[in-house]
Amino acid sequence: MAEQMTLDIGPVKGKESTLFIVLNGEQANLSIEEIFDSHRFKKFMAISYVSSPRFFAKVVKGFEEVEFILGIDSAEQAINFNSVYSLLIDVNKRIDFIKEFDAELQTRVSEDKVKIRYCNTNLPIHTKLYLLENPDTGNTRVIIGSANLTERAFSGEKQYENIAIFDNQPEIFKIYLEWFKKLFSNSFDFVPEEIKKKIKQEKAQTIVLDKEEKANIVTNEIARNLYHIVPLSQEIFEEWKASPQNIQYQAELQANEVRQKTQIIAAITKKDGKVYRLKPPQEIRKMNIVVDTLVSNSLKEDQLQVRQKLIYWDKNDLIYIVSEDNKTAEFSQKAEKDEIKTHISLITEFVEAYRKFTVTKEDKHLGKVMEAILYAFMSVYLWKIREDLVIQYGGESYRANVPIFLVLGGRAYSGKTTALEIIGMLLGNYPPYFISYDTIRKGNVADRELLEGFFGSEYLAPILVDEMPISFFTGRTGENIIKNVSNNAKGKHPVMICTTNMNEFNVPQQILRRIYYLQIDSEFDKRYNLESQEHLTKIRRGINSTLFKDFTYRMGELIREGEPLYLRNDYLYAARKIFEEYYRECKIDLPEWFPKKPFNDYEERGKRWWQEKYKHHKELFQIRPDGTIYVEINELFKDPKEKDFALNMLGPGCINESSHILILNEKEFFEYIGEKKKLNPVIRLIKGLVKS
Repeated sequence: MAEQMTLDIGPVKGKESTLFIVLNGEQANLSIEEIFDSHRFKKFMAISYVSSPRFFAKVVKGFEEVEFILGIDSAEQAINFNSVYSLLIDVNKRIDFIKEFDAELQTRVSEDKVKIRYCNTNLPIHTKLYLLENPDTGNTRVIIGSANLTERAFSGEKQYENIAIFDNQPEIFKIYLEWFKKLFSNSFDFVPEEIKKKIKQEKAQTIVLDKEEKANIVTNEIARNLYHIVPLSQEIFEEWKASPQNIQYQAELQANEVRQKTQIIAAITKKDGKVYRLKPPQEIRKMNIVVDTLVSNSLKEDQLQVRQKLIYWDKNDLIYIVSEDNKTAEFSQKAEKDEIKTHISLITEFVEAYRKFTVTKEDKHLGKVMEAILYAFMSVYLWKIREDLVIQYGGESYRANVPIFLVLGGRAYSGKTTALEIIGMLLGNYPPYFISYDTIRKGNVADRELLEGFFGSEYLAPILVDEMPISFFTGRTGENIIKNVSNNAKGKHPVMICTTNMNEFNVPQQILRRIYYLQIDSEFDKRYNLESQEHLTKIRRGINSTLFKDFTYRMGELIREGEPLYLRNDYLYAARKIFEEYYRECKIDLPEWFPKKPFNDYEERGKRWWQEKYKHHKELFQIRPDGTIYVEINELFKDPKEKDFALNMLGPGCINESSHILILNEKEFFEYIGEKKKLNPVIRLIKGLVKS
């Protein structure tokens, strides 16, 4: 007989146990070793949820024979993703379970002396049943009750549980044994045959598999069980398909796990009448299904509570909101005409303030404020455009063509923070409508885990961050975050809108192409402080999320009707069209400053900067016969920081060499700054002679 277990758990001496035990009709106090007595009994049969493989191993170690059916925890979703289909494809869960066993127990599993099974059903197994037997002595024990096979349940001090034990009562034992055998006969091995072989061959406790091996296990399991797995009813299948939206998002991690499993299940099944059956193994192998651990980034959502929890429902292409008590309701709602007119008028008045109360009264500054509002409204759909680009053009790299970072650059008193606040109010955020950089900072740098977790979330409302330091865009941590999420954020995910100091904003090309930069650099005139504050107060009192709700309602209609949401060079195309429609419906003239296409502020800023440098320091730009320009860089830039700034400001193709000297490509540089190409003096002389 295997050795008796020793478990160092149980209630503190002198403290009443929270595990209530009835033995043969009388209350009893038993230790866990006495309950699962492997000296008295040789065989252990059970159905229960198991939270800790290590605790499971300690309990079963002393028995000579073990037959165990895994159940579910009461805390799991009502939609049972511990079904036969779910466990069939979740190879990692099954491997991780046996990894916790010591070498001896792993060997016994590989020899089928310890059998762990899961039922061939799509309904929850919520039973807690334990049957102990000794065929030599005839002793039997039946244990039923509320306690799962977990340390928490049997410790006698962490939660209230009850069990009833029936010793040597043949009729009761027979009834439960027959039921157990019925379920056991209709079950599948939880530990794949490939893993058992690996244990026998390698005799190692650590089990390591690559993705291809895991995928092979899935296809082999399907082949072995193809004609035995219970089919999915249409009702359950449809319920699963809708589950990412219908589950009330009690935990974002659970929703992501359900979604991924749903996609895999949908891929490996096909409809057969009113049920769904597994596809043949050869079809599944062709699909190159790779089964991997369901990994979700944890999101410190409590720090980002200014946002509403907005989700996209695939069933009707509308936006839904998740309430504080985790109930979902439609966010997208059609607004009344007078409500739309009120909001369009207030938005127009807000944008006009950037001319009325500022020093520089140019339409382009107003257009950029409006562009930021359009981006914010469209932000909950940018993930969809990114996905469509990948499908349409056939490459993952096309995702990065739609920037998921909007940066509002400006000087002090330029109104960039006010713009962020109004955007937050229009989206329905909670006060203070945006967060400070300190909220997402960890030490001296941005909290990478938090931010990447945010972009891994399916809550689509954008995160609004005020005063993002330039170090976020130039430092290694921030650069890696921007690159990673821009390139790799897939499926539904939010965006970030932030403000920063324009004078310091200077980023390399690899970051620039992944962000949308708008420069709001017209300062508010302090002489009009009182008047501008009164103007802003009026706007704050009148706006809310009504227009945004209507916007998402109209976007849903466009999506359902198959209308284009974007142009190749304008991912805000649909937002422009809907707002133009608002102005027409409200019979308000479309302002001249309304943006008809995207801005290219960073490039324009760079052009102006280099235009000035060339205009005032032409003697430092030596045009050479080979079509390049040698720049006396040490004379042009006395400060090394200014040199870095200048290089980042050059347009694509301008730089020929920039390691220790600066050589520009003549044609590209002059086109960039809007100058006509200067003829080499020798060529100019030859052309003059030819003319004469």
